[in-house]
Amino acid sequence: KALASLKKQDVDVVIAEFNYAPTYGSRISTVETLLARLQTHHSDARIMLFALPEHLHHMEKLEQQYGKMDALTVPVSESALTEWLNG
Repeated sequence: KALASLKKQDVDVVIAEFNYAPTYGSRISTVETLLARLQTHHSDARIMLFALPEHLHHMEKLEQQYGKMDALTVPVSESALTEWLNG
């Protein structure tokens, strides 16, 4: 549904959950399809991924391919998210 929504509307901010599992094959995460769409059609959008602390180092590979993104570790605090949105 997220990909279909991105075809119909312009976005400034995208927040998604970063799931990592070595069983994804050539992909690092299921969020890669979303990141590819953002890179080609919404390159100015700010991206926030929610991730487990032990998975943060895998995001470096995503940034090499898809550009800068931010992350908050789960559980996400409301104040941290609000600060990011306002920053």
